[in-house]
Amino acid sequence: MECHNAILEKCGLLHRDISVNNILVITNDGDDSLRRPVKGLLIDYDHAISVDQDSTGNGTRSGTLPYMSIHNLEGAPGKRSAFDDWESLLYLICWLGTFGINSKDRDNINKDETAEIEKWRRGTMKSIAKCKRRQMNSMDTFSVSILAGFQEKYGMLKRLATNIYMALFQHDGCEGASLDTQSILASNSYALEIADMMNALQGGQSSSKQPKLDPLAVRKEYEKAIVDNLLEAIRAAAAASEDFFLQKATAQGSETAPNR
Repeated sequence: MECHNAILEKCGLLHRDISVNNILVITNDGDDSLRRPVKGLLIDYDHAISVDQDSTGNGTRSGTLPYMSIHNLEGAPGKRSAFDDWESLLYLICWLGTFGINSKDRDNINKDETAEIEKWRRGTMKSIAKCKRRQMNSMDTFSVSILAGFQEKYGMLKRLATNIYMALFQHDGCEGASLDTQSILASNSYALEIADMMNALQGGQSSSKQPKLDPLAVRKEYEKAIVDNLLEAIRAAAAASEDFFLQKATAQGSETAPNR
C-alpha cells in the first residue's frame, strides 16, 4: 500500500481491484531468508483509472465481489477514491485471516456457511453493501461479526485489520457506516453542521426529517489524516513482522550453532 499511495500521489491512478489474486508475495531463499523481510507486489492495473478521469458520477463498479467497498457495491454516484481501495484491503485481510493464507490453512478450517463473512460473496451487490454497513458500523459489530472468525494463528493479521478498521471507520468526525440519520447526528458534530446547513437551504426542516447522511462520504473531509493513519498501521505491521522473523531466525541460529 506504500506503492499504491505513491502511484496515487505521483500518477493520479487508483488501482480499483485490490484482491487476493492481485498481490504477489515475494519470499527469500537461502540460509538467511528469515532475516530478510518478505515483500509484497501490487499487480494487475487493468481496472486502474485516473482520479481526474473518474468524474462522470455514473456509479460504475469494478473489483472482486468479496473485497469491493461499500460505495462500489452500491454504485454510489461520484468519484471512487483511495478509501475504496483501502476498504478492499481491509476486506482482503479479513478474508485471509478467516479462510487462511495458504492452501494448507484453507483445507484445515471448519467451513461455516452461515458465518457473517460468507455474506460477502452471496446475494446481490446491494445486499452485500447493506451487510457490510451493519458489520462495519462499530468496533463491537466488527469484532463480533468478523474478527471473531479469524484463525488463532493469524494474530498479526487480526491486529492489522483492527488498526485499518479504526482508521477507516472510526475516525473522529465520521464514525461508523450506518445510514441511520439520528445515530449519525447524535455522534457526529461535523455531520450535524452539514445537516443544519442543508436544513437552512431547504427552508427549515425539523431535525427529525433531516436527509440521511453517509459517514463514508463525510470522511472525505478528513482524507489526509485518515490516509496518514492507514499508512502508519501498515508500517507498524511491517515492522512487527520483521521483528518476528528476525527473532525466529536468531532462535534457529542459536539451536544450530555448534557447542564449544
